[in-house]
Amino acid sequence: MDVTVSKPQGLAESTHAPTHLKADAVPPCPLPEQHVPDRLGRAANLAVPIPRGSLPGQRGRCRNVEYCGKAVSQKVITISGDGEFVCPKCGYSLHAISAPAHRRSRTSLALLAAVVALSAAALAYKLTSYSGSSPGSFWTLFSSSPTRAAMQDALLAEQHGPAARSVLLRLAGSDVIGARLAPRLAASYLSNIGSTDIAARPGAAEGQTEIVSQQGSQRDAIVVTLNSTAAGYSMLGRRTADIAMSTTRMSPADAERLSSLGAMTGPATEAVIGLQGIVVAVNPANPTMSLTLPQLRNIFSGRITDWSELGGARGPVHVYVSQGRDGGIAPQEVGIGQDGITATAAWATADAIPAALASDRGGIGLVPFGHSGSAKVLALGGRGAVAPSRLTIATESYPLVRRLYLYAAPDANSPVARRFLDWVTSSAGQQVVEAAGFVPLTIRAEAATISNTMSERLRRVIASASRVSVDFHVQPGAKELDDRGTRDAERLAAYVMSQGIGPTRLILASFTDTGGTPQANQAAAQHQIELVRAALTREGVVPGQAIAFGNDLLVAGRERNGRVEVYLAPQ
Repeated sequence: MDVTVSKPQGLAESTHAPTHLKADAVPPCPLPEQHVPDRLGRAANLAVPIPRGSLPGQRGRCRNVEYCGKAVSQKVITISGDGEFVCPKCGYSLHAISAPAHRRSRTSLALLAAVVALSAAALAYKLTSYSGSSPGSFWTLFSSSPTRAAMQDALLAEQHGPAARSVLLRLAGSDVIGARLAPRLAASYLSNIGSTDIAARPGAAEGQTEIVSQQGSQRDAIVVTLNSTAAGYSMLGRRTADIAMSTTRMSPADAERLSSLGAMTGPATEAVIGLQGIVVAVNPANPTMSLTLPQLRNIFSGRITDWSELGGARGPVHVYVSQGRDGGIAPQEVGIGQDGITATAAWATADAIPAALASDRGGIGLVPFGHSGSAKVLALGGRGAVAPSRLTIATESYPLVRRLYLYAAPDANSPVARRFLDWVTSSAGQQVVEAAGFVPLTIRAEAATISNTMSERLRRVIASASRVSVDFHVQPGAKELDDRGTRDAERLAAYVMSQGIGPTRLILASFTDTGGTPQANQAAAQHQIELVRAALTREGVVPGQAIAFGNDLLVAGRERNGRVEVYLAPQ
């Protein structure tokens, strides 16, 4: 089962001391002993090393912090007699510790008293100065004092020996994921496995952030490195990263370069963790309602310089562009700037573009979905243009959507990497994706929209139906669903079962645009239906209706027309 954790609201950084991230308490290890969850939270056996011949009366702590409540609590376990020196709850081998001292040394007591006094003083000061600060500053309320951190380290060293630092996981690549999302995911994952004192601090290298936490005397860290997708792949290949972050699917050439690690584009190595919509924003007074993708490319390249060329009132087009590690959208990365960017473009930070558009009647720019401010957002496409919404982005029927990918080596060089990927795609991880401003993969249903571009046949089928927030996109000639499709089939089956929905209410509607004859489109649509129906059937859900519509309902971009939409018939 998925464990829901509280969602971090933000990560602050300090050049002097870690910034602590407060999270609600998470119940320790809800799983049966000797088991770990698969993608749907079902239990699977866990093989663990079992040392034999341990000394009687030996004491230790469990280190299986991912899945064992005793490891999370760091309770001392005593094994007497000739028992195996393993955790009695999960069976994992114990980490031996020395016998306890009967009396704490004067040095330790004095040090403890100093820590208490300093903490109380710091807390009193912060509480008196906290009024009037922003809500986000609560995250840093207990952590800005380097003295307290140093004293805490000294106390841990006195009690348990030198504080260790273990790197659990290393992520590298695209700053779109790494800047806002990856640190939040890391913090929530650490909270989910029972870590405490979770903090963000600058790493050793440029563009690097460490999310650190405490597990008893052990200090763990997840390291996030911001560079580029290509650099992330390179670090994965050199094994200086466990997970690479990307906003595009790995190309065959990159997969070949990493072939020494194994097959890189399968469900075991590739995970789509969320979606980012890119919206076209203009001044609120601009009468334009929609643009085609060719028109948008011509605007950004400078071929279209006046709004009258698009059927609007006469007036110059002012292009605003953002690029860099500020959360901006580089036109070249979303298929808009292949022909170059007009020399008259104004360069601004991502946060400044909506404000600039609000005061510039001729302005136009690209901003992330949900960050357009008061600017007007345009629909994209020709006949039947699609406006950006949570549903159209989740189904990828809106043209400007990019998937957020994580890639791990298939040889499981880091065992935590596989668990992390499974957690990120769980309901708990998807809550964090949504909190960071991206569109999650969570299944939802809403009233279906009937448009005048639909055929009469399609209208009859989906009349009074609900639209489910998932489309299965199938590449021409594909023999199986891609990673997102496979996981979406699992998510859809879990949604149907958890909501008590009769599978016979499911309607699969398949569309294609092969560029060929109607018969070819119909055959391709039927092939897509069979792939999706087989995937759902494997999960125990058999759809009530599966209908191939061919090219009855086309959307912008031929590659997006090879899709299977999902509806729920009324009860």
